[in-house]
Amino acid sequence: MPTEKTHSTETALIQLTDDCPRNMENRLLTGVALLDFSAAFDLVDHDLLLLKLKDYNFSEGAIDWIKSYLTGRISMVNINVEYSSPTKIVCGVLQGSCLGHMLFSLFINDLPSVLDTASITLYADDSTPYHVAENVNLISENLHNDLLNVEEWIRKNRLVVNVEKTKSILIGGRQRIKVAQPLNLSMKNKSITQYFRWMRH
Repeated sequence: MPTEKTHSTETALIQLTDDCPRNMENRLLTGVALLDFSAAFDLVDHDLLLLKLKDYNFSEGAIDWIKSYLTGRISMVNINVEYSSPTKIVCGVLQGSCLGHMLFSLFINDLPSVLDTASITLYADDSTPYHVAENVNLISENLHNDLLNVEEWIRKNRLVVNVEKTKSILIGGRQRIKVAQPLNLSMKNKSITQYFRWMRH
């Protein structure tokens, strides 16, 4: 998972696109699920985040400082110079801040641990589990089982996945893709739409 400050969504994409040609050299297919989280930064549970920081062996002083940073914030809406009543913010991290991005990355850092067979690329709220195998049925079975694990992780961490915007892709050589069956993936009892793709090498 990219963690250095010089990494970006492009880095995560490069990691995946570097893996796929190597897989195709071995006549393997790659099934990919492109997860779409709804308002992910806004839904981070502060108590869960602080518990995770404790598990990551953050010092008590650092945790207290981050707790102070997160608590006591308010939000207001300004329309035509008229302000709404202030509302206390009880969850979420500031998406436009460096610290908010880091805290969200720490919050989802344990997501890969729930995967049994799939690999995953993570960068902020861009999460892409993928599985490599010789046939589509095996990819569908293993990736589907791991998506069930992801679904349970999402529930426990009080986040929301938008299944309608979540997509899947099957990547492989042209000839293999032409005869391949579609991936059979779902989340929250809803089918995940698939886009076929092939790659030259």
